[in-house]
Amino acid sequence: MIRPTLLALAFSVSLAACAAETPATADGKAAAKAAAPATADEATRERIQAALQALAPGMKVDAIAPSPISGFLEVALGARVIYVSQDGKQLLQGSLIDIASRESLTQASEAKLRRDMLANVGDDTGITFAAANPKYEVTVFTDIDCGYCRRMHSEIAEYNRLGITVNYLFYPRAGIGSESFQKAVNVWCAPDRRKALTEAKAGKILPKANCTNPVTMDYDLGRRMRLPEPIAAPMQAYVNTAIAASAQTFNAINELDELLETGFGGREIKLIETMIDELDRLERETDDQQIAIRAELFKLEPELPPVDVMFLYKVIDYVGDLADRAQKVGGFLHMLLAR
Repeated sequence: MIRPTLLALAFSVSLAACAAETPATADGKAAAKAAAPATADEATRERIQAALQALAPGMKVDAIAPSPISGFLEVALGARVIYVSQDGKQLLQGSLIDIASRESLTQASEAKLRRDMLANVGDDTGITFAAANPKYEVTVFTDIDCGYCRRMHSEIAEYNRLGITVNYLFYPRAGIGSESFQKAVNVWCAPDRRKALTEAKAGKILPKANCTNPVTMDYDLGRRMRLPEPIAAPMQAYVNTAIAASAQTFNAINELDELLETGFGGREIKLIETMIDELDRLERETDDQQIAIRAELFKLEPELPPVDVMFLYKVIDYVGDLADRAQKVGGFLHMLLAR
């Protein structure tokens, strides 16, 4: 069985997979069109660029496009979207929801940015493990020395069997020129890259090599979507705990049939109570982890663009909500048992 390795990797590093998202419905498109989206001439673009540079020197604006919000423009920062007024005096950060379709227009825009970024990556810049009968395709930024990456790759045959094609791009977390970077180069320069990658992830030391390779380009692309290094590992643990809380809730729900058969008594009720206690523990653990991550991010704020900081706090909240919702379900189960 495939464990939630890929899901955890995607949450914690925000690099794992960029899957196509559901396009807006006809109602959603009509509503967006009716909003008379703002457009940007060259003077407006320069004004917005200057305003954001004043807010965070060095901030790179990748694109400015029309927005469904009257008087505001959609600004792309890497794979993220914010909304800035045409006069450059106001900034909106958050998810813009189309009420009629109940879809996030912001998420749709960000999904397109990710797809476009990956679409510009040539077929000769990664290593593909293709499914015989592909149903899905994901792009994974991988590090030879990353434990979670190795764990995922150990299950690559199962992913392929399920119809999932995996395209690997290199992301040596230690940076350009590091030992992990050289290992990625060694894999790329090997005669059989797929075999070399599998061997390297299994711990085999490959012969040192040097050739024209895409490792730096892959790494630079990954950096545009990455978490700051000091909070990457704590975020991984945080996400894993939130996933464990959700799995615990799922397991408790699956015991309800047995509980009904026993008339809400005996061994089953004690088993579910034990599960709920463990769920409460996991939720408290995510609370403690969230506090620690927020404290670390607070220290990093002076070094990061303000908009990046806002997005990171938002991601932290989303993961915490996952555990909170799991605990709420556990609370409902507890009330059910009490009756």
